[in-house]
Amino acid sequence: MGDLFQQLKNSKRLPSPPGVAFRVLELAQNEETELGDIAAVVSSDPALSAKILRFVNSPVVGIDQPVTSLHKAIALMGLRAVKLMALSFSLVSTEEKTACPGFEFDRFWSRSLACAVAGRTIARQSKVCNAEDAFVCGLLGSIGQLAMASGISGEYARVLEQAAESGQPLRDVEASCLGTTHRELGVQLLQHWKLPEQLWQGVAQVHALSADAPPGRIEPLSRVLHTAELTAAVLCGREGSREQEAAALAAAARDWFDWDPPRWEAVFDEITTHWRECAEILSVPAEDPKSFVEIRAEAQERIAELSLAAQMEVRRAEEEHDELLKRATTDPLTGIGNRAAFDERLELEVNRAERTGQPLALVMMDIDRFKRFNDTHGHQAGDAVLRAVAAAAADAVRKVDFLARYGGEEFAAVAPECDTAGAAVLGERIRRAVADTLVRFENRELRVTVSVGAAVYAHPDRSRAPGDLIRAADRLLYRAKDAGRNNVKVAAFRQSAGVPAAVS
Repeated sequence: MGDLFQQLKNSKRLPSPPGVAFRVLELAQNEETELGDIAAVVSSDPALSAKILRFVNSPVVGIDQPVTSLHKAIALMGLRAVKLMALSFSLVSTEEKTACPGFEFDRFWSRSLACAVAGRTIARQSKVCNAEDAFVCGLLGSIGQLAMASGISGEYARVLEQAAESGQPLRDVEASCLGTTHRELGVQLLQHWKLPEQLWQGVAQVHALSADAPPGRIEPLSRVLHTAELTAAVLCGREGSREQEAAALAAAARDWFDWDPPRWEAVFDEITTHWRECAEILSVPAEDPKSFVEIRAEAQERIAELSLAAQMEVRRAEEEHDELLKRATTDPLTGIGNRAAFDERLELEVNRAERTGQPLALVMMDIDRFKRFNDTHGHQAGDAVLRAVAAAAADAVRKVDFLARYGGEEFAAVAPECDTAGAAVLGERIRRAVADTLVRFENRELRVTVSVGAAVYAHPDRSRAPGDLIRAADRLLYRAKDAGRNNVKVAAFRQSAGVPAAVS
């Protein structure tokens, strides 16, 4: 949008101090101005006069004796402080609200006042800068946002909406859509009002700190303001967003001012009390304050909740992953491994056998006369038999073995570190377990048998592939079929010599 400040200035849509505050600013620029002149101007605005008197008599200022005279109040505060307070108190208003959806005027002034009070309190405690300067900078540090909400309400409403939907920092969306940020616009506005340079420079630096700008010489006022903004964010933050803000505030207090926790907790409680008092003076809403201990406890509880939620989310994701993996590698009818899982496991075990030189057995089994069984009893009975055979074979194999449904009525077991004698025992155990299984289906008791062929990779070397072992075991399986079914044929696999005579 080009130079937004100049556009707002030319269109007379920049926020401007009310007449009394503007006249006070003019008088303050004149070295010959006396306190009586300032008192006369301020007295012309009864509401402003009342606010200044109440402020001077509040615990925020901390004057022992009651002050009933505006002239005395101005004398106690000093010309410079009165000028800044007149400007600040004149601007604060939650009554005149322009139509800018998404911009909450009450919350804006509540947070600005919290920042002002925090800045003043921290400055007094740390003694690193002028407390009144910190108050004014805290109150007006985000005035550019008010200028945007008032001067370009339609455009700024869209900026606020985009920031809320995208989750991007507001300053990034402002810069992208408007060519500047409310922070930068606010600094220009404070310069335009002829505020002392150290004030608008302090605001500019604290905004650079907030935007993680490259470190440079940062004045004490800016450091105080940065901590004040973090304090205001904690006081006025919405539920669910305070955990990070509270942690950032604790780090700022520790790193910049070396405060021990009990002292900082006391300072924070003083800030919340003064914030409420100032809010009443200026008719600004303020939430019921909580101690820093309470807020930090809430933040820690929230962090724990988020951590637990994250752990549960990770666990759900792991469970979903496990379920997907199970579906991808499990035969849905029998619950044992499927063909894809078998192929992967066999290749893995062949490679391992080649590395270690240990034998590897592949046991293939096929249900005898299964097609005739299906034709006689129906496919549902056939499914019941497949499940029963898978369960019996699963009980018969070793824990280190991998059982899978190879296809149709054929099953396979990959048996690592299993020699010819071991394969014969394993094949016979599977055959007997199936033969002894009674399949109950629709009040019928059914029995089936399997033929078994086991090829043993007795002397592994890299010249052989998993497919060679499958073909060898399959040939042995058909030898078992040819021998009358319900029996086991086992042999060592030698690729060059083919499959030798089976060992029963």
